[in-house]
Amino acid sequence: MKTTVEELEKNKVLLRVEVPASDLDSAIVRAYESVSRKANIPGFRKGKIPRRVIDSRVGKESVLEEALRDVIPIWYLQAVEKSGIEPIDKPDIEITKFEEGQPLSFNATVEVKPQVKLGEYKGVEVKRLPTEVTEEEVDLQVGILRDRFARLEPVARNVRKGDFVLINFDGFVDGKPFEEGSATDYLLEVGLNAFVPGFEEQMVGARKGEIKDVWVDVPKDYDFSEIAGKKVRFKVLVKEVKQKVLPPLNDDFAREIGEFDTLEELRESFRERLKGLKKAQAEEKIRQDLLEQISVESEVEMPEVMVNRGTEEIIREFAFSLRGRGLTLDNYLEATKSTLEDVKQDLRGDAEKRVKNELVLEEIARREGLKVSDEEADKEIKAIAGRINRNPEELERSLEERRSMGLLKEDILRRKSLDWVVEHAKIIDEKREKK
Repeated sequence: MKTTVEELEKNKVLLRVEVPASDLDSAIVRAYESVSRKANIPGFRKGKIPRRVIDSRVGKESVLEEALRDVIPIWYLQAVEKSGIEPIDKPDIEITKFEEGQPLSFNATVEVKPQVKLGEYKGVEVKRLPTEVTEEEVDLQVGILRDRFARLEPVARNVRKGDFVLINFDGFVDGKPFEEGSATDYLLEVGLNAFVPGFEEQMVGARKGEIKDVWVDVPKDYDFSEIAGKKVRFKVLVKEVKQKVLPPLNDDFAREIGEFDTLEELRESFRERLKGLKKAQAEEKIRQDLLEQISVESEVEMPEVMVNRGTEEIIREFAFSLRGRGLTLDNYLEATKSTLEDVKQDLRGDAEKRVKNELVLEEIARREGLKVSDEEADKEIKAIAGRINRNPEELERSLEERRSMGLLKEDILRRKSLDWVVEHAKIIDEKREKK
């Protein structure tokens, strides 16, 4: 196979391909054999139909078209690999010479990844966030845990901020009940601001047994569209007032957790956990800052097809995150009164940044000769399989069937590229300011 590449405008190339006559003849033979196995022609068994009969009954042109339809995509991919170009879209293919017994020639016009003019990427200076853990931070974590073990005790007084109230309520808009506007034995933490804005403040001062009307002006951007922007009246019965009582902070509390003998052991556990978390966050911040610096200083003409594909990818990720909260993308569009095109436009900037980052990392990998070994790909597959509780061999077959193995290796390569940048960066430890 002979291939030549001619650069066209705006990241497009013309790939000229010449396929040997022997390859073309073999493809034509396979096409006739395929038709012979499938055709129903009286007087002939399937698989035994002579070529001249197929030509007269099926048509020679139809058979040749089938031959090309089956093999042109294969020859195109072989030509792409041989030429070293990196297509980012489907090609426009034109057959320029097709004659039995002669080499086949075709042209493929296709958009390819753009050239990247890298900024400085070796020895880039970046600051590492402090990873020291303060006692105040440990106090906060212990306080959160202590709060989880608090108990609620009834009190015979008016409601204060921070109290819990057990209520029944019925909501009305224009004097009519609305869907999901009523509840019985609803436990509300006053001051948490988890209810309709303006409701909890009016519960302060209420007492057990009181029935009161609570009027609220619901914001227009409230996430429950049925009452958003409307004036709502809630008829509320206060059934009980409770205060939160925290457990004493001592060794007994630590032992109640079940893992520690003393309070200091509990605190030390939080110190180590926070230290590990801060270290991981600091390292991730280094990676993000380095990539951003290099990307900003690099130049690349962003292909529209890659930006559009990146936008679609981000939308799929967003839809997946919504499903984790029991919502759909349609729910989100309805609640925000927006269209899918609005969302695409909002996310376009993020997609452009992501695509540019990927192109920059791929160019660094190319310049530094970084590659992905089969062992690294196998390790990644096993790691993914472990996270999703799937057999690694099955996952690998699935990736190959969906032709996604290349995407997996590209992702690994970009991570290796960023690892290389971090290894060669000038990292300065940032000191925590003393209070």
